[in-house]
Amino acid sequence: RLAQAKQSSHMLNVVWNDDTVSKYSYIYLRDHCLCSTCYHPTSEQRLTHMKNLDLKVLPSNVHVNDIEGKLSITWDDGHVSEFDSKWLLSRAFTDKRDDLDNKEMFVQKGVKLWYRDFDIPHFSFGLVLGDEQSLLDWMEALHKYGLVIMSGAPRELGQVHRIGSAVGFLRKTFYGSSVALRSEPQARSLAYTGYELQPHTDLPYYEFKPSVILLHCIDQVRSSGGENTFVDGYSILKAFRNDNPDGFDLLASTPVLHRVKGVEPTYGEFEQLFARPIIELDVKGRIRRINFNDPLREEFLDTPAEQIPKVYRAYHKLTQMFYEPKFIVRNKMAPGDICAIDNDRLLHGRSAFEVKSDDLRLLEQAYIDWDIIRSKMKILTRKIR
Repeated sequence: RLAQAKQSSHMLNVVWNDDTVSKYSYIYLRDHCLCSTCYHPTSEQRLTHMKNLDLKVLPSNVHVNDIEGKLSITWDDGHVSEFDSKWLLSRAFTDKRDDLDNKEMFVQKGVKLWYRDFDIPHFSFGLVLGDEQSLLDWMEALHKYGLVIMSGAPRELGQVHRIGSAVGFLRKTFYGSSVALRSEPQARSLAYTGYELQPHTDLPYYEFKPSVILLHCIDQVRSSGGENTFVDGYSILKAFRNDNPDGFDLLASTPVLHRVKGVEPTYGEFEQLFARPIIELDVKGRIRRINFNDPLREEFLDTPAEQIPKVYRAYHKLTQMFYEPKFIVRNKMAPGDICAIDNDRLLHGRSAFEVKSDDLRLLEQAYIDWDIIRSKMKILTRKIR
């Protein structure tokens, strides 16, 4: 609860009833005035223009209404701004700064790292599509763990589209809104064969890489093989950063060119390439995503020839970690299962299987972006909670 506000030369110090202090610069508060002249209430968008903002603005009077929990500021130009305590708390500045030496720091908050003993969360397909609370629970689990499974989906194409509609919409790629994965004699991708698929993330050759994979098992081989493997890239990058900080920094600063070309019935001929580091960080050095697809790797770019052996050593070490048993979770999807995979965080693979005409494997795959999921999460959280 608001207790008092103390003015300094360029800062307002808000004191709460537990004696904690939040600091706000005057220019910040003036810029965030929520009156009807400065802020459009229904669109929740700013009406003021930055070019007109007085950078030297100061308050002429500050008043705290501790009963209503409101802070009122009269500025030196006569304008009045009012802020409630919830708004102030949600935007509180502190003296603490992010600890950039904390190697557990990730861009996404609320994630939980996992290892080989991880029990994949399971949900009912019918409940997720028919109940908003279940849909929210499913999305929150996907955010937290990066891997969830729905069971009980009809064994026919089109179910991933129903999920897309429930959340928002699917992400279209060269392969269409969705693609049926079945073995083919003249395969245009290893995904259409029975070969082993090594741990990888999908579509690193897109500048805006699809965020989440939806994989629906319609038919599964009855014989051995066809088992999915999953590793938590965040867990591996945490260990890699601790054990090999120089290698981590090298892979976080070396762009890797990935390239693909092909022909798809829904799109036609395509060729796409894009370069980004294997390890993507934000400006504060926090881990944002991992991008790894060795079959599609072309070149290490912007690297002196003398540095290339060091890059290979770091790349080789990281690759080896993807195969360490302590990181791997295995799961053979059953018909009717739909697996959701965070493509920014997890690497997935598949064990080899024998292609037989009387023992087919059919999956449907689609993508959806985190922007769409997080928007739906916010809407449902406001509505339900």
